Amino acid sequence: MRIAAMMLGVLWLGCSVQLAGAPCADDLQCPREQRCAPEATCVEGPRTAAMLEESCQLAVKVVAERVSECFGGTTENFLKVLGPGPVCQSVKASVEGARQAFSPEEFGTCLRNLRQVPCGNLSLEKLSLGTLLEGCTAFVPQVAAGQPCGNSSDCQGGWCSTAETCPGVCRAFIPYSGACTEGDQCQVGSTCSGGICRRYVGLGGICSAAVQCDPNSGTYCQDGRCVEQKGVGSPCTDNAECKPRSLCVKTQPAQGNNPPKECREVKALGEPCEPGAGECALLSYCEAGTRTCRSWPGPGERCADAEGTGEGSLCLESRCEFFGFPPVCAPYNPAGGGCLTSLDCGPTGACRKFRCTPNWCPPS
Repeated sequence: MRIAAMMLGVLWLGCSVQLAGAPCADDLQCPREQRCAPEATCVEGPRTAAMLEESCQLAVKVVAERVSECFGGTTENFLKVLGPGPVCQSVKASVEGARQAFSPEEFGTCLRNLRQVPCGNLSLEKLSLGTLLEGCTAFVPQVAAGQPCGNSSDCQGGWCSTAETCPGVCRAFIPYSGACTEGDQCQVGSTCSGGICRRYVGLGGICSAAVQCDPNSGTYCQDGRCVEQKGVGSPCTDNAECKPRSLCVKTQPAQGNNPPKECREVKALGEPCEPGAGECALLSYCEAGTRTCRSWPGPGERCADAEGTGEGSLCLESRCEFFGFPPVCAPYNPAGGGCLTSLDCGPTGACRKFRCTPNWCPPS
């Protein structure tokens, strides 16, 4: 009996050691009193409130991984656009200021939710709204409408309206058919178009420049109706016509201003490409010299159509200064500075009415 008990104890210890180093995707895959570390292995000790910043950065990384799944491109490049450092500094300041609460026991569920966010909610334009942690149940909003906020994760049933200033004010989502302006956020399932929050429409629905097809319905607007997106090999005129992870590519890029196009799978970094075809994944372009997909340039490098092939590129960790000659990647513009796209304003801001406005307020 004693020998059997000793053998059972050895087996139990062996199992415990094995589990402690087991691969994981989230805390729910680890035994109780363990957590999933950033290295994706189970480690001893549960997640605690002291691990807020590490947890936040891991959540942003999961969002970047999901964007990569939806659109191609690398997780590393999307992290440069999302900016986990400054975003999580804002979240930490909100938790310390009691504007939101961190529930470490919910973090496993948080990551699972983020891995299931519909691709239509993950465009660079939508991610610039300051809602990239939406669905993460570990960050619990504590601020009611009309009260000060540092980011939209603070607000109960609404968003943080910063209007170029920090802190901002929590606003309730604009209901369907309600009046809206640029910078307002409409109720889920609608968007601000022509000054009104208009519902998205699905397959077969009537659409127009004002009434948009649901970005998560796998449809696009053709001749006033939402129709199914096209598969690889289908003729097209715009990327919106092609299914996820595919692009509307110029099949003969050297043929005039209107060459034929078709839906093709996106090409990853390092893959061979045809300059000017527009077939490389998001945040990359086809480099003429090597005829391979290369990441957008970084600070100090040339940007825009530097090689004259029609392969326009913006910048990573910087903005493209179009008005210089040649255009180069320059520092982000601060809140209140001019802009053409939200990428000019850095990971914590958005471009509204050609002015950078903050979405993730820094610690005061």
